[in-house]
Amino acid sequence: MARQLADVGIPAPATRITQHPHQWSGGMLQRATIVAGTQLSPLVTLADEPTSALDADLADNVLTTLHDRSRALLFVTHDLALAAQHADRVLVMHEGRIIEHGTSAVVLRQPRHEQTRLLLAAGIRAPRAAREPVRTPIVATASQITKTYRTGKGHQTAVRPSDLTIHAGEIVGVVGPSGSGKSTLLRLVSGMEAPDAGALTWNGQASPRPAPGTVMPISQDPVTSLDPRWPLWRSITEPLTVTARLTKAARIQRAQDALEQVGIGHLDPTARPRQLSVGQAQRVAIARALIARPAMIVADEPTASLDVRTAQAMMSLLRELADRHGVAQFIVSHDVALLGTVADRLLRMDDGQLRADEGAPSRARPDAADQVSAHPDVEGPTRTDPRPHAEAGSDLGQPGAEWRPEAGWSSDSEWRPEPDTVAPDPDTTSQPRFPGQEPM
Repeated sequence: MARQLADVGIPAPATRITQHPHQWSGGMLQRATIVAGTQLSPLVTLADEPTSALDADLADNVLTTLHDRSRALLFVTHDLALAAQHADRVLVMHEGRIIEHGTSAVVLRQPRHEQTRLLLAAGIRAPRAAREPVRTPIVATASQITKTYRTGKGHQTAVRPSDLTIHAGEIVGVVGPSGSGKSTLLRLVSGMEAPDAGALTWNGQASPRPAPGTVMPISQDPVTSLDPRWPLWRSITEPLTVTARLTKAARIQRAQDALEQVGIGHLDPTARPRQLSVGQAQRVAIARALIARPAMIVADEPTASLDVRTAQAMMSLLRELADRHGVAQFIVSHDVALLGTVADRLLRMDDGQLRADEGAPSRARPDAADQVSAHPDVEGPTRTDPRPHAEAGSDLGQPGAEWRPEAGWSSDSEWRPEPDTVAPDPDTTSQPRFPGQEPM
């Protein structure tokens, strides 16, 4: 087992295998499930976002290992570049229907459906233009903070002495390999955990933790961050109860407005989290953070469960929140290219050490089109159609065809979905709240 953990990049596997899940990072846990899922060499391995918590290098290596250990592999992903490199065939879904189907090279080089083209276009990202250093008030500072965990008979240093300053209206991004200490640093800065050494201040006030409602988290695991017993409206509007008393009807309406703001206004605010997809739960968690208008948002992989178009829209929404309302943001992400489109500064963590990023990450995840070009053998003359039961003359599996159970495959020209939209923020007057400040 230790050797198999080492194959997917788990450091010190002989020691790590004796630990408990809460002692592992999200990326390490994701790799552990891959090892567990392939132990019995199943006929078909089903993998739902198997690399969402991994950096680009690890994602590539882990999916290669997963493919090698699987007799057949069906994986769901929002990462088009990863699909381009590893998938023999690609199916594109939209609103519960398969809208395009074919070999990776054909679908990603010559997409026929409008939604496929939009997904590919959203994957091409331009970095945020350089700007003058932020001179707004300081929201949070960390001075020489450290964190070490006890692991059996030894110790694991998650965060080495680190300094950090975050200003109002500034987005600070942190990148780095899985298990490098990024999430631990985020928990320290947000006050969810106390550092072993060093000092933290929020709005110039040193205290064990920030005042309620001033720092809002967006969790890496959106499903478990929502109380399964509560309807969505209660989870979303809970931050508002810190400073105001609202009726149930008012809270439901505020929740509905927040859901529309993040592009899921069709959801019933009285629904329970178990009725949501992971991506929907992620957007509900973002809505809960946005509705509070806090002084600072700390987000751990806030777009890992979202497709490229929705992820870009959510990042743009966070950027707008910083620009219009002065909300500071501290975001951890493996998607360097996406984070670079909104961040004012990028920092990097390696083995618990925080440092400024030189602006040239070790490897940003390439675009899907580039990945196809780099692997011309994705579609070759030696590949045969693995669907032996397709009837002669059937257009089953042709690029651009859409599957409808009652009618079979049909041309994509018969269906034109309405474009996705994100409702503008209706509240243009709210300001971030700091400890001791009356709400406006």
